[in-house]
Amino acid sequence: MKPLVNMIGQRIGRLVVIERAANADGGRAQWRCRCDCGNETVQPGKVLRKAIVRSCGCLRRETTTTMGLATRKHGQAVNPTPEYRAWRSAIDRCHNPESRNFKNYGARGIAVCPEWRGSFEAFFAHLGVKPTPKHTLERVDNHRGYEPGNVRWATYREQGNNRRDNHVVEINGEKMTLAEAIRRKGQKSSRVRQRLAIGWSVERALDAPKGG
Repeated sequence: MKPLVNMIGQRIGRLVVIERAANADGGRAQWRCRCDCGNETVQPGKVLRKAIVRSCGCLRRETTTTMGLATRKHGQAVNPTPEYRAWRSAIDRCHNPESRNFKNYGARGIAVCPEWRGSFEAFFAHLGVKPTPKHTLERVDNHRGYEPGNVRWATYREQGNNRRDNHVVEINGEKMTLAEAIRRKGQKSSRVRQRLAIGWSVERALDAPKGG
């Protein structure tokens, strides 16, 4: 049996472990936690270590209240539209530590601006209807949050070109991602990247014959 890890004093989301609680059925260790809202909750150590639970439940209630308010105002959540689902998902991954995507958004400091977080109408007024089913919500600057001027509807290809690790190149005076330049030249990505790895210039790597 693995030795018990003392979790007292550890913070998990809104919870701070304050003391050991009675074991659960089966002998599993449990810990009493105090939430930032003032409530207390008892949770299994495994659940806390994996950060599956990050509040006493208040966070989920707050998110639900926000969604419910929006539903009463515009009615799009009765039969959720694609635009409403995109808005709700953005709020969840940015402001719900229990979301499986929180580590890539909220934990990085990415947030939905207060105006949009509290109003689907404000979000919808800025973005409008999705142009096609292939379009999804994208942040233009990945270091900023969901806010006016930094969000648009984009296709998966456009979003791929906006990834944080994309290499930007300049071809004939036009700046674009390396992925876009490769596509325009009709080259294979692996071939171009191999050429660059051995020291070829971007222009040579893109313009050399495909069999070269």
